[in-house]
Amino acid sequence: MVTLVALVALVAGARAAPAGLDYDFSGRGDGTAVLDLFLRVLKLDAYDELPFASVTIDAGLDCGAAGDAHASKLCVVLEDAANDDDGSAAVVAVRATSAVDAAYGAARYLRERCGMSFGWDRAGGDQVAIAQRLANGLPAWPPLKGPATYRRRRDVSYGWNVCTASYTQAWWAWDDWSRHLDWLALHGVNLALAYTGQERLYADVYADLGVDYAAFANWSNGPAHLTWSRGQSTHGVGGPLPRTFADAQLALAKRILARMRGLGMVPILPSFQGNVPPVLKDRFPEANITVQAPHWTSGAVAWLDATDPLFATIGDAFLKRVVAELGADADGDGVGDATEHFYEADGYFAAGDPPWYAARRGGPSTAGVYGSPDDARAHASGAYGAMARVDPDARWHYQGWILNMGDGAVVEAYVGAVPAGRLLVSDMWSEWAPLRTMLVAAGAPFLYGALQNFGGTLDLGMSVAQLAGNASGAPPGVAAGLDAGGALAAGVGAFPEGIDQNLPYWVYFFDANWNGTRPLDAWWAAYAAARYGVDDDDAAAAWAALAASAYAQPAGGGDGFWREKARGGLLSAPGLLDASAAAAAAAYATAPLVDAWRRLAAANLSGAPYD
Repeated sequence: MVTLVALVALVAGARAAPAGLDYDFSGRGDGTAVLDLFLRVLKLDAYDELPFASVTIDAGLDCGAAGDAHASKLCVVLEDAANDDDGSAAVVAVRATSAVDAAYGAARYLRERCGMSFGWDRAGGDQVAIAQRLANGLPAWPPLKGPATYRRRRDVSYGWNVCTASYTQAWWAWDDWSRHLDWLALHGVNLALAYTGQERLYADVYADLGVDYAAFANWSNGPAHLTWSRGQSTHGVGGPLPRTFADAQLALAKRILARMRGLGMVPILPSFQGNVPPVLKDRFPEANITVQAPHWTSGAVAWLDATDPLFATIGDAFLKRVVAELGADADGDGVGDATEHFYEADGYFAAGDPPWYAARRGGPSTAGVYGSPDDARAHASGAYGAMARVDPDARWHYQGWILNMGDGAVVEAYVGAVPAGRLLVSDMWSEWAPLRTMLVAAGAPFLYGALQNFGGTLDLGMSVAQLAGNASGAPPGVAAGLDAGGALAAGVGAFPEGIDQNLPYWVYFFDANWNGTRPLDAWWAAYAAARYGVDDDDAAAAWAALAASAYAQPAGGGDGFWREKARGGLLSAPGLLDASAAAAAAAYATAPLVDAWRRLAAANLSGAPYD
């Protein structure tokens, strides 16, 4: 018999605000959603078939001393519990600070005690063969033999890049999203980008300003290219955007958000960032809108200055629609009442200097995106105001690489425009070119980010050794990078532009934000065993060879991290960056790769996922 225990959830800000990010992730989600998740992934029909006797969500759960003044209080405790039906079979009781913490801890039990693994469909899929365990004389659900406690290093585990929506998720239906959201929860992701469906809301806002749907659809990109019309200076590509698609995406977004909320995952919803249909320049000639000529094979691009009154008008109208359509419906009237208070707006980028800078100063700047500290402060204040006027508890998530275009004083002014603890900056390239020193100096809470690929480029590998802190000459690994950030290090963020590849890199990355992560050699051995559900010497040797080659690449030079991310994709095109930007030579020896193939071919992996 399964017992569900739900304790009172704390609201954001109820716990004493930390020196860094001011947000409370505890108490979110419910135990039923966790059990339903495991019914789905284990392909079982009833709660009594699961190994989990109880799931307790307790926002105030005390998991003991952390040993680190800045460590998270988010945790999960697993304990042996007798089966209530016959008192003999050993099962597991789960207590956690949130549903997603419970899901992660329960998944660790299945991975480490039951030899199971959870993967993307195009990266091998799940390995949850209960029948195979029984056929090998193993218990389906072995006992823990003592409690196990897992605590986050820092509060946040985030996914993904704004580009992932187009490089990987453009054509996903609900079944795809359902499996993926389950995967995120199983790996402890408690903060995730939720951009689906926003085009319908923008179309409604612009309709109120006199822009009909046909004009909006021609300005927007088509379904496969929405990332770049959401704020990256590319419009009218692959369109027009069908209204039926926009409507369907909004309906899909509501299902995505319902699943996320049940599992205790905090969605980051879109906020207005200034890109507008060029026709608004004609309708509002006094507004500071700059229309740029078409570039990157797109149509015309128009940007509205965040200090202009029209920015506030559009920003407020848009966020009100976001709350009404995508917020949680507390009173059951069919209209959203509140969100989880996290929003993303990245502002002008990707096409040189901001147009308003040149327009207001009579020429191009040489001082980066925001020019002076006063200019930076004004624009950040305008962007955050479009969130906070509608949602006074708004938190702002921002892509930090844009700040690299300004000096320290500019960054400090930008950060200082937002109330302390309410701006979360993603240091998206922490594993290669970290901005940590600049962000800490500015007082910005930040995420230790990993990017892994540009443009969804398919390339075997990326340095797991670097994430573990074992790569000579590389930036600090996850643990050291978080420690160096002190109270301002809010957690980890995964920012690949495309996914469904290099699964072990991301499994390790998310594991690294929890205590109890095994030493790297032992982690790889456990990964191989869980991937196939058997302890096979050839399979273990194959993954050891990959770990020492494709997943232990060098840090610097022409064949280092930059090549790993971009090889074969757009950013490797000759002449786009420099004359040396042709496809790079292999960043690791091929002999270990051939050996890994031979070992996997020789392994006894009957019934296991493909490789």
